[in-house]
Amino acid sequence: MADVDLLFDELAAAYVRGERPDLASFLVRAGDDADELASLFDAFLRTVPAPEPADDEVAVLRARLEGEPGLLALRRRRGRKVDDVVDDLAGRLEVDDRPRLRRYYQRLEGGILDPHPVDERVWSALRDVFGTSVRTMIRPLATRQGGSAMAYYRRTGSASSAASLLPSLAARATPGEPPAAADHDPAPDGRDELDRLFLGSD
Repeated sequence: MADVDLLFDELAAAYVRGERPDLASFLVRAGDDADELASLFDAFLRTVPAPEPADDEVAVLRARLEGEPGLLALRRRRGRKVDDVVDDLAGRLEVDDRPRLRRYYQRLEGGILDPHPVDERVWSALRDVFGTSVRTMIRPLATRQGGSAMAYYRRTGSASSAASLLPSLAARATPGEPPAAADHDPAPDGRDELDRLFLGSD
């Protein structure tokens, strides 16, 4: 387990440098001492001025207020195609099955994949690909019925069914990029390494 004081020093130093440290990843590293680290950082934030928001953060927030997923907005802002991102991820994660990796990425980008079990290696790879932490940009999209697309997907196992509840998202899809294909998540005991990267092992 990492030393809480060292983690706090690393986290605070990154914040003072004007970076946007991924607090969630630090809390994971703290393990059983996560509450202590969170309290230390909360007290620290009360003593320092809030940094000016980065251009990416402003653009993503505006997009999300209009109903567009944050990671999708960031990818468009970077001028990157889905296949370009997937190729980068495949190399960083050492994944050969690009079609299945593409489906997982699109579900994550579209807000219909639960981000909580996603492995830290995926978040680190995405941070390298986009040049910024994307974990806080991932939020489940709300359906017209008031629920979330992610929750609907988990009940039905159908990405296409969840997407059908989100016509505004489909309308924003980049021309020439097909939506993620419908998949059923494998049972925990049938998951391979790629599944575990995005779904966890439980």
